[in-house]
Amino acid sequence: MTDKSKTGDRRADITGDRNIVGDGNVVIVGGGSGSALPPLDLDSPLAAAARARYLAALRERYGVIETHAFTALAEDERVGQPLRLPLLGEQGVYVPLAFDAAGAREDILHRRDKNSLEAQERAGKPLSLAEVLHLPGHLALIGDAGSGKTTVLHVLVSLLAAEQPVALGAELAAALPQETPLPVLLPLRFFEHACNVTAADDYARCAADLLRFVDTWFNQWCPEVNLPPGFLAAHICAGRAWFLLDALDEVADPSNREAIRNVIEGLARSLNGTRLIVTARIAAYRATSLNQDFSVVTVRDLEAEQRTRLAHAIYRGLALPDAQARADDLAQRMESNAALQALARTPVMIWTAAVIHALRGELPEGRAALYDAYVEILLKKSFERTRYDTAALDALTDGLGWTESNRRHYLTYLAFKVHELLEGQTERQGEVVVVGEDELVDDILKPYFHENLSLSRVAARERAQEFVALMVERSGLLYETGNGYRLGDHLTMQEFLAGFYLAENYADEDPEGYTAFFREKARRTWWREVVLLAAGYLGQKPGFKGQKFLRQVVKAGVQEGAELAALALAGRGLVQLRVGHKRPDWYPGLAQNFANRLYALLYAGGVEAPIAQRQEAGLVLGLLHGLPGQEDGVPDPRFVGPEGLPAFVKIPAGAFWMGSDESDQGDERPRHRVTLSAYEVAKYPTTNAMYARFIAAGGYANPDFWEEALAAGDWKEGQINTYGEGWQNTPHHWQDSRWNNPAQPVVGVNWYEATAYCRWLTATLQDGYEYRLPTEAEWERAARGPQGWAYPWGDDWREGVCNSKEAGLEVTSPVGLFPAGASAEGIEDLAGNVWEWCADWYGPYQEGEPGEKKYRVLRGGSWYNDGPPICRCGFRDGGIPGGWLDNGGFRCVRTSPLLKP
Repeated sequence: MTDKSKTGDRRADITGDRNIVGDGNVVIVGGGSGSALPPLDLDSPLAAAARARYLAALRERYGVIETHAFTALAEDERVGQPLRLPLLGEQGVYVPLAFDAAGAREDILHRRDKNSLEAQERAGKPLSLAEVLHLPGHLALIGDAGSGKTTVLHVLVSLLAAEQPVALGAELAAALPQETPLPVLLPLRFFEHACNVTAADDYARCAADLLRFVDTWFNQWCPEVNLPPGFLAAHICAGRAWFLLDALDEVADPSNREAIRNVIEGLARSLNGTRLIVTARIAAYRATSLNQDFSVVTVRDLEAEQRTRLAHAIYRGLALPDAQARADDLAQRMESNAALQALARTPVMIWTAAVIHALRGELPEGRAALYDAYVEILLKKSFERTRYDTAALDALTDGLGWTESNRRHYLTYLAFKVHELLEGQTERQGEVVVVGEDELVDDILKPYFHENLSLSRVAARERAQEFVALMVERSGLLYETGNGYRLGDHLTMQEFLAGFYLAENYADEDPEGYTAFFREKARRTWWREVVLLAAGYLGQKPGFKGQKFLRQVVKAGVQEGAELAALALAGRGLVQLRVGHKRPDWYPGLAQNFANRLYALLYAGGVEAPIAQRQEAGLVLGLLHGLPGQEDGVPDPRFVGPEGLPAFVKIPAGAFWMGSDESDQGDERPRHRVTLSAYEVAKYPTTNAMYARFIAAGGYANPDFWEEALAAGDWKEGQINTYGEGWQNTPHHWQDSRWNNPAQPVVGVNWYEATAYCRWLTATLQDGYEYRLPTEAEWERAARGPQGWAYPWGDDWREGVCNSKEAGLEVTSPVGLFPAGASAEGIEDLAGNVWEWCADWYGPYQEGEPGEKKYRVLRGGSWYNDGPPICRCGFRDGGIPGGWLDNGGFRCVRTSPLLKP
């Protein structure tokens, strides 16, 4: 960031031109009817006083978490009076998250960037938020729904607004700039709404109008602060702010999202000194990723210790004498149940589980089942009379006709319509809430009650007002802010309520609209979670409604020429039903059907589709195939060999040219001729499904497989040293959902683990072959093919045929997803996806082994690397044998005395 001591006169000029010119202290912004504003002296007493008011407002609004669900249950004697929980500090409810950052790695598989074991130990480790803040440039923070992205922004606002940041967290405070920037947080959906409204001061999707809107939005949200015109934009343009842009994914229209992405990238180029931090859900970000000016970090799944800490923090907010014991019980239930562990990956699911556990003392299985139980509690228990209620409560609830079933019906309809409203971006200009009272009452509920309850329009409006007031007062699912209303504490609650309506009532109430929804909306990113939660809800019910729902998703996709996307969505909805022992009877048949069709499109037919779409389809197919021994897993036709091995491709004996005299990499020289005996190489890298068999068979416990690791002191008592992460008996990232799909190549394995797997295969199969890592020469011959090409597919680089940095996936892909990148002999994924360990020590080309035995050879490049220079067949690298990372794996070769030339 810019040293502001060198910026001279820190004044920001805000004018009416629709342009932006930033040199760290001057900006010209405007648009629409905006008129020229006088320059702002940001160091004047007036500006200092405004900053003080602004920061005080931020501390008040972002420093605490008020749990609306607990508030609704305040009078239940079993729960106790909820407290306003501080976000940070000793009693803070924020549990530090961990992050993966591809751009932050000291690449374990790039020998030139490291000179010590200590550097290797740091590479690939999860990052703390403080470490993320030290990353270069701007930040893109991505994660699944409910993973804590927005909370991280609130944490940053709280720290930057604090009078004593050290009191909130010493490590985080130390990561802040020496001159504290002004935090400016803007949910992007509000700017998108403003851009879709025609008014006197209309907004366009440009940098100038985004900056102009920041002040408009805040002054409408907190008018009492009374900031000078253009105050926040002036700080941003003068390099004296952190600009926090929340939820790029909530810009529903893909083309509009791309336009706002371009605006953000333009700001990143133009602003000197101000840091941009953008959040988005993973699925939306893949299709609208930011450029190289942004370091991309992904929120990691919660681990056991984080889940336990969060459970205790939540229970501290309830005035219960046995809060500690209840928190211990909640944590124990999550850790003893694999299905619940899979669900409890995100903070929002821990919060949901805690509410259910507080009242029921148990937890259901399945994400939709958790939300369903949560809603049932709030719509039922929060309306039960307690010793503090009077008889008037009866008249307030059922006496007015608001039965529990009606409450759920009308609230879910309301959520569905609000979700439609948000997608259409039809909210009034300047509103900073999800929805206003006029939308709730006049646009949604009044016409619904008028038509379906046969009420006059006046009576229907009164009825709608009564319902909204009742839900706000009692439900904990609809609550009022200073300017309007919001459904639930998180977007996923709105999505579940909308999904419930889609699942239960939409088809009966509007058959044509229901059919059109699957044809036009179901595959859009904005509706993805709604569809998945609807499928999850129906799947836990008896009968076949869940199956019919998923088939409808696919049928509509086929009709619209989007079969792959529809199958991926329906398949994702199906696999979530494979939890515990409650999967529906129709699951196996439908899983086989979906798997067959996905396989035909991806691997047999080679359908043309965007890379991100093929990636999602491949991941879903991997989940349908499942891990070995997983009940209802569908066999993968590519891995039908013993121990789930793929086909092996025979490489005949003979000579080939290795290395290159033309490369700018000195370690590729000299080009020389190598003669090899015949061998066979696995068609694909080793997958998680393949490696799982090694783990299940006790491969880590057998010292016969770990000779080199034993000698190096890196294996003991069935565990491998992971350098900085302790001793483990599984690969690093084995429990991380970003990397552990059955079809993805196994990553987080060091050279010792790859070698041990091969030795286990030899000992287990006893089929006359020796299974091992390829020599470096064997690997390069397999990649070059008989023609000696520079890349597996030819002598010229081609985009879109391998998973390198250019593909934009920023994660491993299911093996075989890029068939056009296969070698001449049909071997896949030799370029990109993961670096592959080889048997040799790394060193200059020479006779015999190198003098310094420090690194083992790595070949092929990965999803993280630039393709043209690094994914060449001749590119060489090395890593220490005990090192691991999320872009390193391996494949096997096999040889036999019986193997003929």
